Amino acid sequence: MHHSTTSAGPEHEKFTEWAISQGIEINGVAPMRFPGQGVGIAAQRKIHAGEVVVRVPISAMLTTKSVPSTFREKFPDNIPVQGLYAAYICCTEEFPERYGPWRAVWPSRQDFEEILPMLWPEHFKGNASGRSVSSVSYPLLPPSISGLWNTISKRPIKHAYKAEHQNLLPEQEKRLDKAYHIIKQVFQDVDKELYTYYWLIVDTRSFHHIPPGTSPPEDHNDAMALCPFGDYFNHIDEGGCEVSFDEDYYTFKTSKSYDKGEEIFISYGNHSCDILLNQYGFVPAVNKWDDLFLDDIVLKDFSSKKIEALSIDRYLGNYQITTKGPCYRTEVAACMKYMTLDDWNQHILGYQPASFDQKKTNSIIAAWIREYIHEAEVALSKLTALRRSRKYSGEPQFDVISMRWKQIVELCNAALEALD
Repeated sequence: MHHSTTSAGPEHEKFTEWAISQGIEINGVAPMRFPGQGVGIAAQRKIHAGEVVVRVPISAMLTTKSVPSTFREKFPDNIPVQGLYAAYICCTEEFPERYGPWRAVWPSRQDFEEILPMLWPEHFKGNASGRSVSSVSYPLLPPSISGLWNTISKRPIKHAYKAEHQNLLPEQEKRLDKAYHIIKQVFQDVDKELYTYYWLIVDTRSFHHIPPGTSPPEDHNDAMALCPFGDYFNHIDEGGCEVSFDEDYYTFKTSKSYDKGEEIFISYGNHSCDILLNQYGFVPAVNKWDDLFLDDIVLKDFSSKKIEALSIDRYLGNYQITTKGPCYRTEVAACMKYMTLDDWNQHILGYQPASFDQKKTNSIIAAWIREYIHEAEVALSKLTALRRSRKYSGEPQFDVISMRWKQIVELCNAALEALD
């Protein structure tokens, strides 16, 4: 199928020439502008499955090894890699001198302000950042992103657990603030707005990379590099190019055939729509990896004793639902609602106590899911009211937030059907 595309523009053509001069191999593809979705990679001829369409020498990438040691040594060892890259781009003349044509094709700050929740006005974020808020302070972003709810009160949990797919925006802002604080010790005059822009450039355009001869870092966020030309590829949930790296190259190989003009994708990872919206600024219409977490709903009604039991047995938190229904952890938490602790302990050891009741378990989970649907309905009604007010009516964020909440309702309804 031929897609309507146009040239991405002269700056992209200039960058492509520069990329080739750096040893980047580009085979039968080019950056093209796709109506309504910006620049991506398009086939310039019939492409077959198994073709290497882009191959980037590691030496042309921005990696921890390519940041000059004289620059790296200015900072303490605990500087996050993302913060280091952003500082190198923002605070040196070396980066623009070497990578000028690449930098010329990056999105602008204005582009980011339209699509990235971190830069959205406070009336969309609620008080997700914990900073000063306008008079309109109810949360409109989904709870997985904002960590906030309109319809329930979150219970403070003494027992810490790792919840990677929740509180995405506050956690992202913490990472930025940590990096900026470290950078400011060395570059006192660094502008926060400018640094934030380059930090987001790195956040939205980085690839997984571990330099040869080094161990995987403790924080997976530190296993990253920037890949010129490779960062043109847009995301798809499945069926994208096979992406791999070795000591010498980062390689993009097709996993299926493409007609001339068709867009060629990669997968950024098995990410939910909330992760994709928060980190990359888009919500795909179709996403087989989409999920929601019920932690705040589930834990608000449990006694401290039950929360402690969940923590001891490693069933505290990460109660996931998908269109296929709830995960096992969610079922375990539901059993905690009606079983004695002795029976519950038997249940998690694999012995089914007489008190186990699948119908009751499903009914409890269904009630939790309906609470999420209620949250979505409240958020959608607030969005509608805000949109009607002249003050906010023209802002582009409404469509993407509304779309996400409607997806959440659909996912919840599918999960409810799976319980029947």
